[in-house]
Amino acid sequence: MKIIYENLEDLFGLFDSNYQTIFDSMISYGLYNKIGVAFLIASILFFAPFYFLYKNPYARLFPHWTVTLLVSSLIASTATFFILRQGLAEYILDSDQEVVAFTNNLILFYTITNLLLAALFGLAISFLLRKGSKVQPHLPF
Repeated sequence: MKIIYENLEDLFGLFDSNYQTIFDSMISYGLYNKIGVAFLIASILFFAPFYFLYKNPYARLFPHWTVTLLVSSLIASTATFFILRQGLAEYILDSDQEVVAFTNNLILFYTITNLLLAALFGLAISFLLRKGSKVQPHLPF
């Protein structure tokens, strides 16, 4: 997971060598893996029941699937926020306001990133799960 997030940091110009200790802490505390697993688990935990346990054969409406996608994405981003707030607490409470501001921006970036990654993974997993579903084989499209 670290590779995905490091590439996104480089892509959006977020990495700053002045704050290398924050990124090193994320690696040493395993935060990249924790937030990566958060979006994967949230998507799977919401979409697997939707396709295999939700027994409404008349859920042909796109909103049922959309609500599942939104809820799983929001849960993933909320989990990301709390994982990072706990893991980077020492930098949030730092006396240097630049470190605090950078840490808060980093947390916001990862929260939004995981929201989008959870939505993309939810869409991708939907196409896989619908093949095995007997009730919802027509969703998402």
